[in-house]
Amino acid sequence: MALADLLLTRALRRQFIDEVTSNLITQAGMIETQLTVAAFIKPTGDQLQRLARQYGRVCNCRITFVREDGTVVADSSQPDGEIVRMENHKDRPEIISALAGQAGQSIRHSETIHQGMLYAATPLRFDGSVRGAVRVSISLAQVERKIAGLRGTIATITVVMILAAILVSLWISSSISQPLAEMSRIAEKLAQGDYSARVRSRLSDEHGQLGATLNLLAEKIQASIESLSQEKTHLSAILSNMTEAVVAVDETGRVLAVNPALTRLFAIQPQDSVGKPFLEVIRNNSLSALLNAVIKGSARQRDEVKVLAPEEAVFEAQAVPLLLEGRCIGALLVLHDITRLRQLEQVRKEFVANVSHEIKTPLASIKAFTQTLRAGAIDDPANREEFLEIIEKDVDRLTRLVDDLLELASIESGRRAPNFEPLALAPTARGVAASLAPLADRKRVHVDIRIPEDLPPVRADKGQLRQVLTNLLDNAIKFNKDEGRVTVTASAERHIVTVAVQDTGSGIPAENLPRLFERFYRVDKARSRELGGTGLGLAIVKHIVDAHGGLMSVESAPDRGSTFRFTLPAAQ
Repeated sequence: MALADLLLTRALRRQFIDEVTSNLITQAGMIETQLTVAAFIKPTGDQLQRLARQYGRVCNCRITFVREDGTVVADSSQPDGEIVRMENHKDRPEIISALAGQAGQSIRHSETIHQGMLYAATPLRFDGSVRGAVRVSISLAQVERKIAGLRGTIATITVVMILAAILVSLWISSSISQPLAEMSRIAEKLAQGDYSARVRSRLSDEHGQLGATLNLLAEKIQASIESLSQEKTHLSAILSNMTEAVVAVDETGRVLAVNPALTRLFAIQPQDSVGKPFLEVIRNNSLSALLNAVIKGSARQRDEVKVLAPEEAVFEAQAVPLLLEGRCIGALLVLHDITRLRQLEQVRKEFVANVSHEIKTPLASIKAFTQTLRAGAIDDPANREEFLEIIEKDVDRLTRLVDDLLELASIESGRRAPNFEPLALAPTARGVAASLAPLADRKRVHVDIRIPEDLPPVRADKGQLRQVLTNLLDNAIKFNKDEGRVTVTASAERHIVTVAVQDTGSGIPAENLPRLFERFYRVDKARSRELGGTGLGLAIVKHIVDAHGGLMSVESAPDRGSTFRFTLPAAQ
């Protein structure tokens, strides 16, 4: 009924608008027959405007006269002085049709009187040629009011018929719905887990037979659920306490179950996973291929798989078939996370390679110059002193490298735990700057300590704090430009003290910043070795700051210098 109401209303609206449009065109045609060429082409005074208003009052609509160039020469809705300000109407759809010799119509919003209008226009022919157009228009509000009256009548009839149908339906259904309602309540209780619910009806008709069948079904469900609940409890306890990620799929590859370890690992929700294809839950082709191989071959499979999302990880994946009466009904996949193991292996390989590389160069130099001395250069005093000086520098470099390696190893292993004590930051920084003054003088770099004297003391190990400041200031001086500046500042906020070491050096490219605190990583390898660096200073700084519970960061850009920041807890 509602659909019929809607369709009927739309049909009546279209029909009514068509009738009104036809009437407007008829009125425009009548005006055309009564208008003389003299009155339109050469009107005297406001004759044409008076005619427009006269016709408008007679037909209770808006009358507009438009010449063949689109100029409005009269409009019954406008004052006399406003006619010349009206826009050219040559682009109006109904005027275009009228000037082409055919009646035209359109519905749109009027920019002149600011309301929706229904327009109809006919050509004005004089001596067999179109010399203009007469347009008759009416406000859509008038049309809508009449349509609203029809719509109200139709809606009232529809509502009355719907209410009558509802009353009849209620009366018919009430006589047969009570037994079904009782069985529906029992079915709802069964669905909610109350398997002790039973139908009490004792009717002997179809309703009674349905109630007895429902009771029998409830008894069987209760027995089955109790058995399954025990098995599920045992299985859930096992899966929930497993550290390995586990997922089970059926023979079509759809997920049957996942354990909490897998949902945490891949950041998924169990309710969003069960029933979906494996690839939609975990987007990894290698794991999917492993499961498909197990399902098709009914044989255990094992592989090492790298997963890139949500973060890169490496797993030892083991998949086994799920068999029922000798038939494969799915597969079980267990993922053992070996990411840390592989990372440690990679770190060990890189560390051995880096240490070997760092040691090989000075050792090769020492060996070469030693052989040169043995070959007779030892008898040449000038070359002998130069070679011995180079050997001594390489030995010093090896010594620094070994010392830094031992220092880094002791910090990482925890054997050298910080001896925390309250320390004033300003005197410590000035002491470090004083110890590096000879280096700063050689580089002609000015070191400026701008740490407030009233800054709260920090909770730190004195030796390790000096080591952090020494490494950062040493780098800032070495890699600075001549006549450069190094500025050390500090501030405190919410029991955290932030220290910043800023230099005016050449800066560090953005692509090098993420790896800056890695062992043996150098931005400019040649210059770093030339200045005596081991490539371990910033790694030691990072580990010391971490051991103090602080954070390390760096900001830099080419030709803008660098700023290294680290935080320390304020002493309570």
